[in-house]
Parts: sequence; structure tokens; C-alpha cells
Amino acid sequence: MKNKIGPVLIVLIIVVAVVGSTYSWFSWQTSEDEKIGVDFSTSGASSDCITYSTSTSGEEILIPVSAKEKGYITNIEIAQTCNTDLYADFDLNLTSFPTNLKDQSFKYTLVENNIVVGEGDFSNATQGDIIKLAQNQLISSTTRNYTLYLWIDGNLNNPNTMQNQEYNFNLVANVTDEFPTN
Repeated sequence: MKNKIGPVLIVLIIVVAVVGSTYSWFSWQTSEDEKIGVDFSTSGASSDCITYSTSTSGEEILIPVSAKEKGYITNIEIAQTCNTDLYADFDLNLTSFPTNLKDQSFKYTLVENNIVVGEGDFSNATQGDIIKLAQNQLISSTTRNYTLYLWIDGNLNNPNTMQNQEYNFNLVANVTDEFPTN
């Protein structure tokens, strides 16, 4: 009987470890409602002519840093597949924005090929706001590269309550084939 208890205990321990680790993995997965970072999408009547890819770098949960390049970065490569010029407005939708991030030191910059096309801070922002980052960006068959930087500027005074906040923003390219009149 003693010879059977050892192997049975080992098998039970392995089963408990596998079940426990599997349960832990599933229970710690982030749901869509709690997702942190920036999601990119296109909208508009001509959005089916758009192709894009995105990549991110840096930490989604922000801490004060010395430069925007050390914050959370979303890279977008975008082009169109139709035989007409398209124009895009880039909007940042603040779908989840804790009030602790409402500060002039929480900043954003949208850059296209090393040229700033939109920038600002979140000092006057509230959850649900839509921030217009850039308007009338020509999208042709040649791929354009955009980079969105989000960071807490450590060179300014910022409250400690800003650190480790969860947020979710949607960066949307609203696409049209109509030439802008403004």
C-alpha cells in the first residue's frame, strides 16, 4: 500500500498544478472592457479601400519619463487600394480615461514621417471626449507612416496618482474620398 501512495500523490499534485495554473491564466486575462493602450481602426464610406498595420512599443501603463520616445508608442502604416485619393481625419476617442490622468503632463503627439501633425495634453480631457489629432491627411497608394506617442512628461510636476492608471483610447482614421473644402 505504501508503494502506491507516492505515485498517486505525485499524479494528484501534477493535476492540481495544471488545473490551478490554467485557472489562474484564464482569470488574469484582460477583458476587452479593461484593455489598456490604443486600438486603431478606420471608418467612413471609403474605409474599405484602406489597408493598414499597427505595432506598439513601450509600456501601456504609464510612468513619468524624460522624453516621448520613452512612453507608449503606436506605429501605423496606412495606404489605400482604390484608384482615387482618400483623405483621413485622425481622432483619438477616450473610451476609458481615469480622472487621475487629467493633467498637463500627460501628453500626446501624432507624427507623420518625422513631422508633427497633432499634439497636446489631456489637462482638459474627460472620458468620452474625442480629440481631433489631424485633419485632411492625404492617403494614397504610397504607404504613410504615423506614430502616436503617449507619455507622462517627467520634466514637469505631476501627481503620483497619475502612475499605473489603466486607460483605453481608440485612434480612428475617418476616411473620405471627398476633397476637403476647408
